[in-house]
Amino acid sequence: MELYNNYWKLIKDEIPSRGCFYNADAVIKIRPLNVQEVKYLSTLSPQNATDIINEIISKCVILENLKFEDILLADREYMAFWLRANSFQQNNGYSLSLKCEHCGKEYKHEVQLADFPTILYNEELQKPREIILPDCNIKLFLKHPTIKELKRTSTDNEIQTFMRYLDIDTNDNMLLERFLCNLSAIDYSVLKNNINEMFIGFERQLSIQCPDCGKIHHYTIELYDNGLFGSINIGDVLEIILRICKYTNYQIPETQPWWEVEVMQVSVNKMQEEEERLMNKNNDRMTLTRSQMQV
Repeated sequence: MELYNNYWKLIKDEIPSRGCFYNADAVIKIRPLNVQEVKYLSTLSPQNATDIINEIISKCVILENLKFEDILLADREYMAFWLRANSFQQNNGYSLSLKCEHCGKEYKHEVQLADFPTILYNEELQKPREIILPDCNIKLFLKHPTIKELKRTSTDNEIQTFMRYLDIDTNDNMLLERFLCNLSAIDYSVLKNNINEMFIGFERQLSIQCPDCGKIHHYTIELYDNGLFGSINIGDVLEIILRICKYTNYQIPETQPWWEVEVMQVSVNKMQEEEERLMNKNNDRMTLTRSQMQV
């Protein structure tokens, strides 16, 4: 990646679509989250997550010869992962609570974003296609969904995925959902297999070894908008900002990159540890210098 005034240019061959569905001159530049955006992430809920993530990603990218709504959903997820990995030092992975089916051991496992293999677009294997459902004899066209297709929603996550892959000019969710739910088992299976073959993006299958017995288990990790950035508590964010202000007398602006705030937090933690050490050394009596009294 190349750096342009705090923005990094994404290399097309590294994103899931490999840029194959965009203009040849399309450019995507991205920057890490700032303080204001991290605060905004603390308001995420299942009801507003998609809108908030779209808003934040759109603020963090500069697009040339490409409209935001035409970005593939696989690339959108890549950008969300990029933001998480490059904006946080401590909250850039996922903590899983697991139980070994072999020995019964319950344990925590930290998954880093680098643990998710990325499936890149291969024109021979994953190109948009035309299929025929054998039972109902209906011809369907399948495409890689874009941000525009986020309007297609369903309470059933698998049905919702199918709705978004359909290359059809409608956002009538009830119509699409009714059509898919009434498919025969064979037609449903044909559609599912073709969509699975087209999949690009972060692989959901992870192999994790039990720390007790060494048994390797295979898990499917489901990632939805509400959990893409983990859990961010506004109280914790404000506490970090206030502690930095207290110990450094520096007012953090809303536009400051969050990773810089976390770097300052590490320094402040060391300052606090040294303060506590001095207090213990002087039997809880600490001598203040003139400069400290003026803070």
